[in-house]
Amino acid sequence: NTGQVVAVKVFHDYITQKADDIRELELLQQLKHENIIRLITIEKIQSTLKNVLVMEYCEGGSLHHMLDQPPYYYGLSEEEFLLVLSHVAKGIQYLRQINVIHRDIKPGNIMRFITHTGQSVYKLTDFGAARNLNEDESFQSLYGTEEYLHPGIYEKAVLKLPTIQMFDAKVDLWSLGVTFFHTATGQLPFQPYGGRSNKQTMFEIITQKESGVISGIQNFEHGPIQWKRDLPETSPLSSGLKSIVIPMLAGLMEPDAAKMLTYDSLFRMVQNIEQKITVCVFYFNRCENLRIYADRTTTLPGLQDQIASLTDIAARDQILLVGGKCLGDIIDPKSQLKDYPPHLLHDSIYLFQKEMSENVRLPKPEIPPFPDFIIYSDMDADARLAHSCAARGELIKRYVEKTCAQQESLAGGLFCFRVYVESQLEATKVSQAFMKQLMEECKFHFETFFDLIQILRDFLTARHRGHPDIDHLEAILQDSVIRQVHAKATERIGEIDQYRETLVKKLEDIKTHALKLVAVCVAENCYKRIQHHMTVILGVQSRFRRDKNVKTQMALHDENIHGFER
Repeated sequence: NTGQVVAVKVFHDYITQKADDIRELELLQQLKHENIIRLITIEKIQSTLKNVLVMEYCEGGSLHHMLDQPPYYYGLSEEEFLLVLSHVAKGIQYLRQINVIHRDIKPGNIMRFITHTGQSVYKLTDFGAARNLNEDESFQSLYGTEEYLHPGIYEKAVLKLPTIQMFDAKVDLWSLGVTFFHTATGQLPFQPYGGRSNKQTMFEIITQKESGVISGIQNFEHGPIQWKRDLPETSPLSSGLKSIVIPMLAGLMEPDAAKMLTYDSLFRMVQNIEQKITVCVFYFNRCENLRIYADRTTTLPGLQDQIASLTDIAARDQILLVGGKCLGDIIDPKSQLKDYPPHLLHDSIYLFQKEMSENVRLPKPEIPPFPDFIIYSDMDADARLAHSCAARGELIKRYVEKTCAQQESLAGGLFCFRVYVESQLEATKVSQAFMKQLMEECKFHFETFFDLIQILRDFLTARHRGHPDIDHLEAILQDSVIRQVHAKATERIGEIDQYRETLVKKLEDIKTHALKLVAVCVAENCYKRIQHHMTVILGVQSRFRRDKNVKTQMALHDENIHGFER
C-alpha cells in the first residue's frame, strides 16, 4: 500500500521446489545487512502455492549490465570502483561473520541500488548456491560461473576430471579477485582464445600463472599466453590506486592456497583504503595527474616520499606549489594530512622538478583497434559492431576529457610557477638591497680599521722609532686581500643585479606570451564535439539493438535506413 517499487522473484514451476530455491529462501530470511539484497516478504501464488520472494528493487541493475554499457566497457571510474570494492567487501565480511559462503560471486550477482541522494549502494544477491560453512569446514558440491571459478572447482565442475579435492570458504576469494579485476578493467583477467569452448587452455592459464600475475590472455589459437602484472592502460584507475589494488588482486587470484590472501587480510586492505586521504597532484614536467592515497597521519616528508615512489623524483628535487607558494610555506611540515585545510586536498597541488630534464613526449592513449566491418548486413553482427564502436567512442571521450583537464592544468601550472618565480625574484631584490647595504657598511668598517692602523703606525714611528710592532702594522696596511674580496663581491652584486633585470624582462615576456596561451581543446570545444558524436553513435547503437530484436519483422524502408546508418 506504500507504492514502493519492489522486485519479485518467482521460482520455476516445478512440482516440488528445488533445494537451491529453499536454501535461498531460508538464507534470505536470516540476512540483514545494507550490502545484501533485503527480503521484504514472502508470498504465495494462489493457484500453485509456489513461494514468491518480494525483495528491494535495485533500479541500477546488475554490475554486469553496467559493465556492458559503452561508458563502462573499459571499467568503472575510480570513485565508483572504490564503492564496489568497499560495499562488496562489507557484504562478504558480514557473510563470514555468520559462516555463510556465497559460491557464485560475479558482477551479475551484484546489484546497484540508487539512494534518494543519487548515491550508489552495491548489494550481493542470488543466494541459491550459498550455504553455511564454518572456517574449518569444507564441501564438495559444485556451483558457480565458469569465468569466476576457483581453479580447483573449475577442474572438477568444468573439466569433469576425477578428484577427491575438498573446498573451503576460500573459493569466494578467487571469485572476488576476478570480479574486482572485471570491475576495474571491463574485461575478464583470464581469456583463452575461443572463450568457454577452450576449457583446457583456461585451466592451464588459471593453474600455471606465476604469483603476482593478474591476467593471462591468449590472442590466437594455440598462441602464447600474454601474462600481465599490471592493469591495462585503458583502465580508468589512477596509478596511485593501481599500486594498492594490484597486490590485492594478485593475492586473491592466487592458485597456491598457502599464498592466497585471507579474508581478514582482504578486509584490512579494503578498510585501509577507505581510511586513506586522497591528495591530487599535477606533475607538470610530464603532464600527469597523480592521485596519492596517503594515511591520515602522513606529514609533508611522508607525502613527498610517496610522490617519489610514483615519479622517481627525490624529495629534495621536488617543488610543490599551491597558488604560487611552496606547500611547505603554507602548512607546517610536521602537521598531518587530516589537519590540512580542505581546499589543499581538493585543489591540485603542482609538482615541478628542480633539475632541468629533457622534454618528454607524452604517450599516446591506448585505443583498441576498431572491429572490421563486414560487407553484407547482418543484424546480429551489426548490433555487436555498433556496441564495440560505441565502447571505443566512450573511451575516446574519456581521453578527450582527460586531455582538456591536462591542458587547463598546464595553463594553471604555468601561472602558478610564474608567480612562484616572481616571488623568489622579489625576495632576491630585498636580499640584494640588504647585501648592498651590508657591503657599504663593511667597507666603512674596514676603511675605518685601516685608518686607525695608519694612525697607530704613524704614532709609533714618531714616538718609538724601531718599535717591533711598526713592521707588523705596515704589513697589515699593505695587505690588499680584504679590499680585493670586497671589490669582487661588489662586482658580483652588480652581475646579480644584471641577472635579475634579465630574468624580470624574460618573465615579462613570458607573461605577455602566456596571456595568449589557451587550453586549445577547451577553446575549440573538443569535448562538446565528442559528446555530440557519441550521442549520434549511441543512437545508432540503440536502433541496431532494436533491429536485431525485430529483424524478421522489418519493412524494406527500415532495412534501407539500417544500411544507411551502417
